[in-house]
Amino acid sequence: MSDKIETKLNELKINSMYVGALPNISMEALLQFNIPGDRYAVSSIRLFLGKYHALPCLLTCMSGTDRKLLHVTTILEYLCNEFKHDLNTDLITGNYNSQTNQMDISARFCDLKNGIMLEFQDIYLNPGVLNPNQLKADKSDDGFSIAQTITIYYLPHQMPSVSELCKSFYKMTVLSPEPSITFTLHMVCRNQGGYYLSCITIKKPLITDLALYYGNDFVSVHEKIIKSLNTLENK
Repeated sequence: MSDKIETKLNELKINSMYVGALPNISMEALLQFNIPGDRYAVSSIRLFLGKYHALPCLLTCMSGTDRKLLHVTTILEYLCNEFKHDLNTDLITGNYNSQTNQMDISARFCDLKNGIMLEFQDIYLNPGVLNPNQLKADKSDDGFSIAQTITIYYLPHQMPSVSELCKSFYKMTVLSPEPSITFTLHMVCRNQGGYYLSCITIKKPLITDLALYYGNDFVSVHEKIIKSLNTLENK
């Protein structure tokens, strides 16, 4: 093992008994690691191996949990503020958008330089979200940059920090709208041929602000109606 690598491992407090530690393997051998099913041109695990000479533990944060969608921009600002992360050091994958003459980023790989790397995967722009946390939109049409998955690669001693990191990410979210609920009303109708059933589909409206739709005075009326309907006499 070179003195430089040994010094780096000691600084990161990598346990020499860690099953994933590979301090004595050359860089050439590390780059030959085959990662089955890897979708990307440069393997994330290979990058971790090359930097830390150890196989990473993995923790995955997913969008969609309780309708929460991970907002990339807010999370990146958090990493810059809390970890002094430099976005110019990230590995970025994207597609050129001829309409905007800009690159649409689809994946992003960050090294926090403390035994933790993060990969933002399947990034897309979503304008159809709810924003209860009052996060700043990425586009003028209230479009938010969402990561479908954030995979955290880390060394074992960083497990407590990584758990807190993932917990923090779920506070930096927008919400997907609740799925619409539909009802079918069967109406008895009559024509010259006799009686028949006619089906009408009714979609339950998504109302997030009663005052906005019905005025401020209706909010107290609504609460009284709900309270009355929940009494034993009205059940």
